Amino acid sequence: MDPEKVYFFYTSTCPHCHDAIEYINKVAPSLELEIFEIRGMGQDLFLQCVNKFNLPKDIIGTPLICMGNNYIMGWSSVEAVKFAEYVKPFIMTEVK
Repeated sequence: MDPEKVYFFYTSTCPHCHDAIEYINKVAPSLELEIFEIRGMGQDLFLQCVNKFNLPKDIIGTPLICMGNNYIMGWSSVEAVKFAEYVKPFIMTEVK
């Protein structure tokens, strides 16, 4: 995992994942986001993120967003606030 990149892990059937990506595209359109489905090609990177943050494997959920030394798992208004703070070092323009 590259610490200079933001990784977004999702499952296609997760409504929270769709809400999160819609929010991210709205508030941080210039963000270069690495997006991976947690199955298939994205599985290895997903597990690297899980291990990096020592997340309990029995409660891992999506979306899982890994950015530098921070992560967000799940999505609600609380996670949106965290995202706005954590993403600042990764974008050129301020988050709306």
